[in-house]
Amino acid sequence: MTKRGLLQPLRHRRFRLLLAGQAVSAVGDWLDLLGLVVLVLYVWNLGPGAMASVVVVSALPWLLAAPVAGVLADRLPARAVLIGCDLGRAAVVLGYLLAPDLAVLLVLIAAKNTLSALFAPAEQAAVKRVVPEEDLLQAISATTFVSQAAKIAGPVLGGVLVGAYGPQVVFVCDAVTFVLSALVLTRLPAIRSAGGERPERTSFLTELTAGFVHIRRSSLLMAAIGAMTATTFLIFVYDVLSPLALKELGAAPGLLGVVMAGVGAGTVCLLYPS
Repeated sequence: MTKRGLLQPLRHRRFRLLLAGQAVSAVGDWLDLLGLVVLVLYVWNLGPGAMASVVVVSALPWLLAAPVAGVLADRLPARAVLIGCDLGRAAVVLGYLLAPDLAVLLVLIAAKNTLSALFAPAEQAAVKRVVPEEDLLQAISATTFVSQAAKIAGPVLGGVLVGAYGPQVVFVCDAVTFVLSALVLTRLPAIRSAGGERPERTSFLTELTAGFVHIRRSSLLMAAIGAMTATTFLIFVYDVLSPLALKELGAAPGLLGVVMAGVGAGTVCLLYPS
């Protein structure tokens, strides 16, 4: 994908607003992760079990809520869902500041990632509705690029902040990014739900069941989902082990941001070598 191809969808104003909102909130997501790692390992001085629980609780909403979220995103007003999820996540992240122990923190992490699991398909559905079909492939590539680039900017910024001020400031900055994203998205014109364009709307349960049936009948799709699940598992193993290893080596909390940014930079180079 050339740079010209990535820039082509930016001629559409509604897509520019969507992309700007995504960029701000994606950077915040990586601030969030870095702050949680530092809080659990360095501030609370908890061990591998606590770190593993944070990663598992972060992943479970995506596995359990994603199918339902996909159907909801297709039926609800996209702009309202996006803004609501951003404001909800801002409130939850501020709740991190008040968490007295790991158990409460895990509940908040689950709530935040459930909102993120709804935000992601709503954003994807919105892109398909605001970009003409001839620019859709480039638009999807542009959103992917922004998501991966955030893995560089977010950890670097988070590393600086956590090294200077601690994880609490990182959480506040993360909440601010979600509020800024919501403000950007308020300028987005109303986007009609895909369900509203159909002359006959089927029930929520019917659509959800149809999705599972479609997956079961497609061996290629099942293989792709299996491969993605295995890849996600390996990523989560890395997310657990690398911070623990760095702490054992005596690395400062800010160095975690550099390591995470390096992973993001490698991903960007692989996806966009030119």
